[in-house]
Amino acid sequence: MATRVRVIAVTRSIHIAPTNDVRYEQILERDMLFYHHGVAIQPSVTKSGHAFVARVSILREDGQANSLGDLGYFANRQSAFAFAARCGTAFVDDQPMPKPPCKLRHA
Repeated sequence: MATRVRVIAVTRSIHIAPTNDVRYEQILERDMLFYHHGVAIQPSVTKSGHAFVARVSILREDGQANSLGDLGYFANRQSAFAFAARCGTAFVDDQPMPKPPCKLRHA
């Protein structure tokens, strides 16, 4: 079972506390970086047309860096950001990646 965390950001400092609540409060998305089992996870969101794209970068303790690419498309920035954070923790825990809510086909 994956550990759920509540992320609270005040100005540029970030505090992470275990919780059963999955909501993310007052997140400063552009500078967000948190550690999960000693691994740095940096979720991010970009805009593509009218959709928001979730992405995540991971830096392991041994210096190996991974970028998981575009993880999914979302209607709002907060949902995309929370999904990117969940995908990052799932990747670190060697758990199955969550499925995005929809898939876009490019014509």
